[in-house]
Amino acid sequence: MLPFWTSLMVRTFAWVVLLQDSGVVNQLLSTVGLGPVHLIRTTAGVVIGTSQMLMPSSINSPSQRHR
Repeated sequence: MLPFWTSLMVRTFAWVVLLQDSGVVNQLLSTVGLGPVHLIRTTAGVVIGTSQMLMPSSINSPSQRHR
C-alpha cells in the first residue's frame, strides 16, 4: 500500500510544479502568446489534478472488465 501512496504524492507534487505561476505550462503558454494563466488553486487546476489522480482507478475498475 505504501508504494501506491508514494506514487500518488509524487504525481501530485509534479502537478503543483507544472501548474504554478512560474511553471512549465505557463511558460509554454507565454511562448505561444496566450500569456500567463493562473492555474494553481483554481477550479481548472483541481479538475486537472483530480482527473489524473482518479483515472487509473476508473480504468482498472472491476465493473469495467470484460470476462
